[in-house]
Amino acid sequence: MTSAAAETESESWQHVPVPAQVRPQAGLNDAVAFGPDRAWAVGTDAVGREAPGFPLMLRWDGTAWQRQSLPGASRQGELLSVAATSPSAAWAVGRDSAGGARLLRFDGGAWHEARPPGGVALTEVVAGGGETWLIGSRDSAQVLLRRDGRGWQDVPVPPGAVYGLRIKAVDDVWAAGETHSGAAMSHWNGQTWEQTIVHGFPRSAVGSVLLTSPRRAVSRSSGHPARRTAPS
Repeated sequence: MTSAAAETESESWQHVPVPAQVRPQAGLNDAVAFGPDRAWAVGTDAVGREAPGFPLMLRWDGTAWQRQSLPGASRQGELLSVAATSPSAAWAVGRDSAGGARLLRFDGGAWHEARPPGGVALTEVVAGGGETWLIGSRDSAQVLLRRDGRGWQDVPVPPGAVYGLRIKAVDDVWAAGETHSGAAMSHWNGQTWEQTIVHGFPRSAVGSVLLTSPRRAVSRSSGHPARRTAPS
């Protein structure tokens, strides 16, 4: 057996316990990592018998998960998504028990409450290439918002629905989703979206996209990949 093969065989998933104070009914919705000693996971504590539970934030320090103190911790609800542009700059979105949006920001030392965009129900935060975007809805219509020096600014939504984003730069964003014509992939060049229908896809929608090179992306739905070459 070669050393490379031995190393691959030795790699495996390891069970890591959550803090003892987290209830057995808790659930996690999302996670983000910056190396082996910096990660966050978000969800809700006390799912089920004590629903709707309370927002849950865990932080990985390389050895163990630790529960994080959050502003407004006494308010019931959950955290849905977390993303970061660096180990000292992260965002989390969620909702309270009444359905109101919650937006939290990490400044390198602690999490703080931030003002969510007005009238928007938040579902996901996505970061990459120094960019931070939000996915949500306003008046029953999907919205995308981008963080700039003035706050959160609306970005046009490609036709149909967006289920996942991958951000390389302000002018290089991929969106996975669907239209009335079927599964769709869209590319944002900083000004407009170029959309392509993914013919022959095993599902009518694309749920996520992974960038494997500057000109190639892999989209996924129900475990089935489809490749797409980026526009010139």
